[in-house]
Amino acid sequence: MKKTTIFCIVTLLVMLGAGMAEAAYLVHQNGTLPMVTQKVKVDINNQVAVTRLEMVFYNPNDYTIQPNIRFPIHEKASVQQFSLTDGEGNTYSGTIEESNKATQVFNEAKAEGMMPAMAVQKQPGVFEASIGAVGPKSRASVIIEYSEILPYSRGNVSYILPFNVKQYQQPNLETSAISITLTDQKEISSVVSLSHDIYAEKTENGAWNVVFEKNNYLPAGDFRLNYDVKAEALAANFLSTRPEVDKDGYFMLMLSPAEIISAEDIAMRDIVFVVDTSGSMSGRKMEQTKRAFDFFVKRLNENDRFGIVAFSSQVKTWVPELLPVNDENRKVAGSFIEMLYASGGTNIHGSLQAALKLFDNSEGRTRTLVFLTDGEASTGITDTNTIVRDFNAANTAQVRTFTLGVGSSVNTVLLNKIAVENRGEALYLKEHSQNIDTELMAFYESISTPLLVDLALDWGEAEVSEVFPKTLPNIYQGTQLVITGRYKKGAAANITLNGSLNTVKHSFPVTATFAEESNDNLFVSRFWAKAKADDLMLQMQTYGQKPELKDEVIALSKKYQFATPFTSFVAVSTTPVPQVTQQAAARINNRNSPSSARNTSAMARPKQPSGTAPTRTIVRRSEAKSISLWGATGFLPLGALAVPNFRKARQQSRQKACLANQRVLMGAIEMYNMDHDVMITEMNDHVIDDLVQGKYLKSPIVPAEQSCCFGSTGPLDGDGVIICAEHGTVEDPFDVNTDQKIKDEIRKYRFYDLGTGNQTSENVEIRYEGDSWFIRIWNSWLADVVNLLINVPLFIIGLVFSLYLMYAILSVPFKIIGGIIQLFSGKES
Repeated sequence: MKKTTIFCIVTLLVMLGAGMAEAAYLVHQNGTLPMVTQKVKVDINNQVAVTRLEMVFYNPNDYTIQPNIRFPIHEKASVQQFSLTDGEGNTYSGTIEESNKATQVFNEAKAEGMMPAMAVQKQPGVFEASIGAVGPKSRASVIIEYSEILPYSRGNVSYILPFNVKQYQQPNLETSAISITLTDQKEISSVVSLSHDIYAEKTENGAWNVVFEKNNYLPAGDFRLNYDVKAEALAANFLSTRPEVDKDGYFMLMLSPAEIISAEDIAMRDIVFVVDTSGSMSGRKMEQTKRAFDFFVKRLNENDRFGIVAFSSQVKTWVPELLPVNDENRKVAGSFIEMLYASGGTNIHGSLQAALKLFDNSEGRTRTLVFLTDGEASTGITDTNTIVRDFNAANTAQVRTFTLGVGSSVNTVLLNKIAVENRGEALYLKEHSQNIDTELMAFYESISTPLLVDLALDWGEAEVSEVFPKTLPNIYQGTQLVITGRYKKGAAANITLNGSLNTVKHSFPVTATFAEESNDNLFVSRFWAKAKADDLMLQMQTYGQKPELKDEVIALSKKYQFATPFTSFVAVSTTPVPQVTQQAAARINNRNSPSSARNTSAMARPKQPSGTAPTRTIVRRSEAKSISLWGATGFLPLGALAVPNFRKARQQSRQKACLANQRVLMGAIEMYNMDHDVMITEMNDHVIDDLVQGKYLKSPIVPAEQSCCFGSTGPLDGDGVIICAEHGTVEDPFDVNTDQKIKDEIRKYRFYDLGTGNQTSENVEIRYEGDSWFIRIWNSWLADVVNLLINVPLFIIGLVFSLYLMYAILSVPFKIIGGIIQLFSGKES
């Protein structure tokens, strides 16, 4: 919890086409602000979606708040517009500034009592905006516009809008409306939504209009729209724009393969799977990876050849050569995968070299290597540059290499370099994801069926530059290739896509029109700029951050208005916002309600200690070992078992009581800090009194034992915690094995003594004094000898006495029974 800007830590997981994403929401220190209306307008043109969200939030409180808005978007989406509408209805468009400057503008406007808003795309998939102030009982409207290329799979295009508002609020929205326009060069055959009831209408020109609208409605799930496009052969969509005739234009070329294919249409492929089985892969991660690799083997095509390499400290190759795909080889490979287990180190260099040795130079076959690891090289050659250099030198067969990193401990530089320099891609998965196997399967599905390989584009007479991606991937069934770049002259041109399939060369002509001057398809320019910025950031992630590359990313971001890790949107309303603090609102309410639950006015600010705290010196000497009388346990063996257990239980109960006191005190401090601008940051001699006066505590804390002293580690308005010098913290309590010196080190700091009753704090100084020669000899061996000399005889005597006493007690019933028998038998006793 900060004193000014409140950033709530919320994990937003956005997975394309899987799971339920979170809708936009406003958060502040006391919770979330309710959304009142949400209007969404979406334009989808040739699978490029531009989404415009207009969200109105309401502050129902009697005081001004400073909220944050968070909205999940696809990790490759680009936020291109951000604006704020204040309580007077004035709209202010955000502009891209370098992050430091944007923060400065935001803070200055907030200090002047305005309503600023700053938006940051801190990480792929999460868009965050801070609004400087929303007045009491007033509304704020935020508009976010972002663009993305929609995922294409086997002729189906899907659009997902995070729409689960119910997760954050209970009141219904006044209005919830979604309007979508669909256009495509290919024929759109059907439009459906499996999540919401929509109205879909096809127009005369082949476009579709989709509408969803409800009043007094609370969305409880994502909005999902799917539509099918017909692609009987390789289909090409070409778009261009040139808003300024004296500058180069922008183009986008989207290539979609045919969906109806036969075995002859699939490229023959050699593929090797390399899997990390080091110790860090143990548990669920190893099991999910094995399921995924078993899926890889089952999805192999009939003309493929394959191999498997597993590695930890040692490298284990399934078989020394590539084998054809058949039922028997699939079964044996599955058994090999099932037998894998996690142990040892990580020999990345050896595994990559072993994998490359499996490939040969058979003509007409495309070659692929899939490499998965969760860590850095720890065995064999571990230098990153050496591993990459040796791999590139050994890759004479031009194997296209895909690297998969699991978790945060992977060497991203290594994986990026291997992928980039060998015509592949790097994919990173979160270690704690519950769906590692599902994500790996989805990845493999996208590369499982190559239809055209070794691609090259012949641009003919067109003068193009800065084309991305720089290295063209293969075309796979169910996927789409998107190419973007700049051009000099506007004219019609004949472009040729060249590739090969099983030793046969193929060419596909594409008719393109490079616009001379046009304001149509303006999103293409931003898409190109984002592609270039992504390429520059990949270079920095792979080869190190260079100032000139960072400056170029910032310049692209500011010119084309999209957010990056280096830039932010900022918008400032010039209308002053009534600055009503929560304390002021509470005082107003207290006038109307004298018997309020909390007397917040009594605690306008925490009282800080005055002057210097007194210092108490504790002298520590090594205590002489005591003479124990454990030998006395021989007199009563069973009683000896109960005494230490009772003592341990008493110690544990005291510690539990102390830790409970810490939890209560920490909760009271957090509640106080939520209600006040000047917060409690440390334990001092006034904290308990103030919390009791403000009714955050019912009564002063009663110490679990007289030696309890409370202090704090770190600021209590942040990540700090309460600590007791005798019992430790809630997260890390002391036990019987905790060294006294550790407790002494903690006591050197300032503590509030709960046991004195006068609520004073003091600084404790620990001084250790040397031991006499007799104490050193006594503690080293003499005490143990004396203990044995006393206690061994005492134990033997006690044991003999206990056995005799037990014999005497047990024999009494038998003697009584014998006497009774003699009495009845008439014999004299």
